[in-house]
Amino acid sequence: MKTKNIKLLLISFLIIAPLLISFQLVFAQEIQPKYMHLTWQNDPKTTMTVSWKTEDVTSSIVQYGADETYENEETGDSGEWHHIELTGLTPDSIYHYRVGNGEVWSEDSTFKTGTSGDHSEFIALGDTQSADAIRSEIIRKINAFNIDFSLYSGDFVELAAAGDQWDSFLGTYQPFTKHIPFMTALGNHEKNHSIYYNTFALPGKGEYYSFNYGCAHIVVLHTFWEGCNFENYTEQVNWMITDLENHVDYEWKIVMMHRPPFSSFQRYHEGWYDMINESLVPIFEQYNIDLVITGHEHAYERLFKNNVTYIVSGGAGSWLYQINPAYFIDESVYIEATHNFLFLSVYDNQLDMRGIRPDYTLVDQFTANKENKPDLRCENLPITDTYFWKDEKGVNITIANIGEVDITVDTKARVDISNGETWDITVPPLEVNENVTFQYTWKTKDPGMYTWTVTVDVDEQIDEVVEENNVREFILNPSKDVEGSFFFAEGIWGLIATLSTILVVAVIKKRKK
Repeated sequence: MKTKNIKLLLISFLIIAPLLISFQLVFAQEIQPKYMHLTWQNDPKTTMTVSWKTEDVTSSIVQYGADETYENEETGDSGEWHHIELTGLTPDSIYHYRVGNGEVWSEDSTFKTGTSGDHSEFIALGDTQSADAIRSEIIRKINAFNIDFSLYSGDFVELAAAGDQWDSFLGTYQPFTKHIPFMTALGNHEKNHSIYYNTFALPGKGEYYSFNYGCAHIVVLHTFWEGCNFENYTEQVNWMITDLENHVDYEWKIVMMHRPPFSSFQRYHEGWYDMINESLVPIFEQYNIDLVITGHEHAYERLFKNNVTYIVSGGAGSWLYQINPAYFIDESVYIEATHNFLFLSVYDNQLDMRGIRPDYTLVDQFTANKENKPDLRCENLPITDTYFWKDEKGVNITIANIGEVDITVDTKARVDISNGETWDITVPPLEVNENVTFQYTWKTKDPGMYTWTVTVDVDEQIDEVVEENNVREFILNPSKDVEGSFFFAEGIWGLIATLSTILVVAVIKKRKK
């Protein structure tokens, strides 16, 4: 009798337990945080807005601090979309945080507050339009960068009202946006839809706004969509004039918007951009805008007119447009049909922009200097490169003169690796915009994270535009099979369940005997 009771209890447990677990998982899934992303609504140095979504209405809590003990907590309104602004933060500081409702929490993540200095490095990109494959590849590549923030110039999805397309975009971008602030502009495909405003917490009314980072003032505009009513376009233009009047002291002024005023594509010649050209370009020129970042045309193009540089970077995943020489315009400096994103480095005396392909090769480069001097810099990107640890790695160190004056003498550079290895480099004379590449074949005895520090002009022979950019760090990660370890971690619960079942069966058999 006892054996039968034990068997009955074990069978009941095996039937009921999975049902209870499934119920708990379904319930937890409804309130599990997803699509986490960061934005700024106010001063980047002392605030951060954390946003996420849940499938069901639940309370909003962010716990944050210097480590995973999360000594601070901020609460917000209950809902499906959650936006909580953290204030009183310390500039130039890394914070750990997690979000949830007090019972169900996200994984730990981190963010860094804005700098109190002048230097910033950031990514700009746009135009995915639900193109999952290339979009996923590009987000993996930019997630390897060590940057301060990112700009996105619009066209997140193909259909503005398609919630599943927004979910796909936000899910793909979460590994990046949960630790890098993501400042966005409306594209024509968003059609000013409420989903955009529910998703992103931005300064002001969110449709157009500005923010400051380091020595750069950044203005974000809305250039609307086909067939829309332009009632508030004048309001936006008037706001921009007032905003620029209030920020004349900033060293660099950058504008981001979706549609360009100029491009070497058919739509420019059909008059699509006439209103933008007529209403915005004179303001850009009057207020000495240095750089205008746009998208909309699915390619890369750099244009220049009346001391303003325009970049078309519509290459974050959507299909590419064919280039037709018949449409080339005089303002065009360089054009290429390629997927791309922009990497920008800004100091008080220098603004440098590089167009980068998904394989990290250079599309194009534009540098503006405020002093007539040479400037040596290591061109390596601030990325983490992961590969199998037993492989030899060919490491290219590229050093360039991005200043305004030729360098006529040999200079010294040095490579320091965190394992103690050091290499000395002799850099030959370099004309303006000339570079030289040194290659090393490197293999370490042990896997791990290795920081490479490249220092140029070691002996300080040259008076440069920017002295602070003489040191560049990047990380090589010769790693064991990371994916295998990841899948093992994911599958560990299945292994435990299997072993538990075997154990239960063994007990039943023993009792039967």
